[in-house]
Amino acid sequence: MNTYKAFALASVALLIIVAAASFFVYPTSAPEQYGYMSQGQLSALAVPEANISVNGTANSIYVSGPATILVETGPMKANVSMYSFEISGMINPEIVVKQGVELKFVVVNVDSDASHNFVITSASPPYTYMSGSGMMGGGNTGMYGSSMMLSPGSGGNLNYYNMTSTFSSTGTLWYLCTYPGHAQNGMYGKISVIP
Repeated sequence: MNTYKAFALASVALLIIVAAASFFVYPTSAPEQYGYMSQGQLSALAVPEANISVNGTANSIYVSGPATILVETGPMKANVSMYSFEISGMINPEIVVKQGVELKFVVVNVDSDASHNFVITSASPPYTYMSGSGMMGGGNTGMYGSSMMLSPGSGGNLNYYNMTSTFSSTGTLWYLCTYPGHAQNGMYGKISVIP
């Protein structure tokens, strides 16, 4: 009986160590929520938050504190490429965020005929046709956070995914879509983490 208890305690301790190590290796949290939303729910999310300042002239947003950012993938608008993200009414804006700030990204595929995702990486452009292959395989090389691939919506329902990231170090990161050819065709933007 004592051997069994010792084995059980050792097993629990090992699980705790593995879980703790996994937590510190990946700065982005596990999937929080995904599913479908209506166009009305999407419109309600488009309201800017208190900690976000939008600069349309510079095509950038500044985030000074914890906030939720709506990321629309493949916007269906005149003169806008499906190979883009719409954030705060801008196409592929630079996101300038203060170091240590936690951001929740609500990623919604608004494209009617193509799948998209939202990946945060240290890999800078230019991107190749298979930009995601090196990031998605081999231990997520250079990848800090990723949403699942979101298929096009149907019947008025849009696929969405929530992802939370804390930007603990200053520097430059990039967000992009890893669907083959999308980042290569311009579906990416810059994240600047400042002190």
